[in-house]
This record gives sequence, C-alpha cells and structure tokens, in this order.
Amino acid sequence: MRSLLESFIAFFKAFPDNYTNPENLFEEGEWAMIEWSGGGTFLGELGGYAPTGKSFTLQGCGFFHIVDSKIRFQRGYIDKYTWFTQIGLPIS
Repeated sequence: MRSLLESFIAFFKAFPDNYTNPENLFEEGEWAMIEWSGGGTFLGELGGYAPTGKSFTLQGCGFFHIVDSKIRFQRGYIDKYTWFTQIGLPIS
C-alpha cells in the first residue's frame, strides 16, 4: 500500500500543472474538512497508464483528524468516474 507522500508524488508527476482551489473549510475541535475544486493535464504516467494529454476539472473534499498539530488521519473523496472519463482512462 502506498503512503500518502508516495501517492502525492505520483499525482504531481502525472499532473505537473495541477491546481487546487479551496472552496470551503470547516473545523470543529480535532477535525477539519475542506471542499475544493481543481484540475490539471494528464502529462505523466499514472498507475501504469500512459499520459493522454487530456485535461480535467473536478470537485472533492478531504477530512482530517489533527492531534498535537499533526495530521493523524486523512480521507478524501472525489468522483473517480468523472475524473477518469475526462482524462481518457478506463473505468474499472
């Protein structure tokens, strides 16, 4: 299983022009949630798939449990069907 860092590195290599815009940020005690919009162009290999040169725009959200100023848990949600359809990857 990939670490969060390894996943980010692979994503940034595949989408070097990626961008993320925070839309909403919520915080309650040790928990935080961010809604975001973003996009990029598929220019590098990702998960064994060759780049297609196609761009995407997407919305998503992330949840974080923060203890002693450190992220202890993170989970994010996106619409993988919409993302893969835009960049030309098969939906499995």
